[in-house]
Amino acid sequence: MTEPGLDLHEWQTRWSELDEAAHDSPAEAVEEMDRLLEEMLLERGHSLEPVLVELEEPEAVAQFRAARDCRLHLDVTACPNRVPRWLTAR
Repeated sequence: MTEPGLDLHEWQTRWSELDEAAHDSPAEAVEEMDRLLEEMLLERGHSLEPVLVELEEPEAVAQFRAARDCRLHLDVTACPNRVPRWLTAR
């Protein structure tokens, strides 16, 4: 078992790197951000499978699933002007 503090530090470092990369290549960074968030949730024991009763799904998982759905439906490589403002804002 790893220590939560070490995981947090590693995740924060990786997120900072991805945040910087997002300004040069938003599409690639969004995919990597998605993978990092998935890894974080899975390592903390959250299931990412859809649940039948909405109330059983933790808020973090619900937000992750909604963000992933947006990423999968937004082709930022074909439509660079449709990249969400929050992704490119500093």
